[in-house]
Amino acid sequence: MNTRTASPETIEKAKKFMTCMTTLLNFVEDMTQFIPEGRYLEMMNLTKEMYGFKPDDPITMDAYLAQVVLTISSNPIVLEQARVVNYKPKKYNEAKSDMEKLKSGDYSICVKCDKVISNGYMRQHVHNGSCVRVDETKRLTKDTTKLSTTQYKKCITLIRSWIHKADLRKIKMYRVALDYYKDDPDMVREIETKLHAIAILI
Repeated sequence: MNTRTASPETIEKAKKFMTCMTTLLNFVEDMTQFIPEGRYLEMMNLTKEMYGFKPDDPITMDAYLAQVVLTISSNPIVLEQARVVNYKPKKYNEAKSDMEKLKSGDYSICVKCDKVISNGYMRQHVHNGSCVRVDETKRLTKDTTKLSTTQYKKCITLIRSWIHKADLRKIKMYRVALDYYKDDPDMVREIETKLHAIAILI
């Protein structure tokens, strides 16, 4: 069963290619009786240059042209196009409006950032950076009663940066201590607990 897919445009191009190729090869076969002997030999030499095919023993022109047609039909490009013709067209999902998504029942509005999110992804989405930032801005607007919270956000970002740097220094210090007290189980547990607490914060 063929499960390969391609765009409808690619399949249509492959069909046109194969139609042209089939028509051309049929034309070659139909013109056999009209080809002079000299031109026939010239065709044999050209075919040898193109495909490396030339019969060792003399054969009839009909048999030779049949071999030429077979050689061309076996060309990798021709074979690939022949396969594409039988591919299934890709299905493209049309973008739905937020109203259509909500009506389907498969989507809900995030209570934190007000975006329309699929129900299956909602639990991961609420921890997404953009959702968290929108929620923070909404809370700031509510707490400060100001529509513009840019200055507050800058201040919060700066404080977080300081805390983050301080925590990184603590982590480095605790790791040195962990290596120093590696033979003391009680100290190891205490240090690991502190490291875990910092990891949660950052």
